[in-house]
Amino acid sequence: RGSYGHPELCAAPCIRAFYSNCAKGVLCEFCHFGHTKSKVKLCKPERQLFDSLEEATVLSLVLSLLSDKCKKLPETQQDVMRLLLAALQRRVVHLGQPIVSRNIRRSLKT
Repeated sequence: RGSYGHPELCAAPCIRAFYSNCAKGVLCEFCHFGHTKSKVKLCKPERQLFDSLEEATVLSLVLSLLSDKCKKLPETQQDVMRLLLAALQRRVVHLGQPIVSRNIRRSLKT
């Protein structure tokens, strides 16, 4: 479960799998595959900004970012991602939020 979506969307690496002794196997909630890059973490002001956003805005941002990542995935993984993107898009539209574009994402960074 934790390895699903590796490397972009998976959970944190499993320390037990790293030492070859994770008894949970495929039921483990952590990723069992190797990671070359560490996960990006938000600093405190960024976390506070993120926490202050409404659900629709957060989902719209996530949808925009995941859409870009989906285009870079192998074709075999894109089908599952498209299902996730469609579900997110339905939720964003249901909440009445327009989809955030790349230009708006850039302005939020500054």
